[in-house]
Amino acid sequence: MDRFLQTAFSVAQVPALWGVSIRHIYDLCARGEMGHMRIGGLIRVRFADLEACEAPQCRAAGRVPPSTKDNDDDSAS
Repeated sequence: MDRFLQTAFSVAQVPALWGVSIRHIYDLCARGEMGHMRIGGLIRVRFADLEACEAPQCRAAGRVPPSTKDNDDDSAS
């Protein structure tokens, strides 16, 4: 099945997409950092939850995050 046609993934499927451990996915769910749904004893992660979790991790190419050191220097002058 094409992964983009799937609407929900098992916890075991997500690490294959991201290259992380199953434990990491369980930890993200437990901390509330990854949306998920429980069906009985099963945990399923919706495709929309994967996208929402990935979005803050993405950075635009060539964009440099602002430095806190520069902001501290500006306030001192």
